[in-house]
Amino acid sequence: RRVHPNAADAYRHKDRADTRDSEASATSGIDVSAASSSRSWSTTNTASAAQIESTTVSALKSASAGAGASRATSRSRVFPHSDMDNKPAQASYPRQNEGLWNERLEQLKQYKVDHGDCNVPKEWSGNKQLGRWVCKQRIKYRYLQQGKESSMTKERISKLEGIGFEWSLPSSLEWDRRFNELKLYKADYGGCSVAKEWSGNKQLGRWVSKQRLRYRYLQQGKESSMTEERIAKLESIGFEW
Repeated sequence: RRVHPNAADAYRHKDRADTRDSEASATSGIDVSAASSSRSWSTTNTASAAQIESTTVSALKSASAGAGASRATSRSRVFPHSDMDNKPAQASYPRQNEGLWNERLEQLKQYKVDHGDCNVPKEWSGNKQLGRWVCKQRIKYRYLQQGKESSMTKERISKLEGIGFEWSLPSSLEWDRRFNELKLYKADYGGCSVAKEWSGNKQLGRWVSKQRLRYRYLQQGKESSMTEERIAKLESIGFEW
């Protein structure tokens, strides 16, 4: 059978078209599959990245919380009471040995039996430690009243006031106390010329100097706390103006 030349060309063109279609289809199938795989890989990696990020954030939060808890634990060990700042200063102030304090109190009781009051001179030769202790109790009481650190407590105040202890001395009692200290000085040193800054009792040295100054004011007609009674007492023990 003879085929017309034009028909043969038509068949050849058709075969080439079919071949191109098959190749295109094959090629298209590979590209689609590859694209699908690429999308799957991208999705998987994105999910993994999100999971890693979530895990990292959780770990950081956990570490931060742990550090905070550690700091809180450390602070609780150093400051066991959360209301420490609200506690009065007295609570953290070191208390004097209670046994020694009570021993001095008993000595003060005996002093009162012997002398009729609790006004022990600060440098009393009979017991200098007791005299200084009495002076310190008045200072610590004043600190307590001013809101400063003090070892003075309500219990100690009660014990001292129970034996008639006075927290402040009237000027007359203060004068008499210094006068008695001066008599003790004369007994030890033979005279009343106490140096103004005498290391044994600076307060007494200053007091003696003031008595001479106030006597001079009195002689000049100026205001002065010096009286005839005090002049007589001082001169009775050989005081020199």
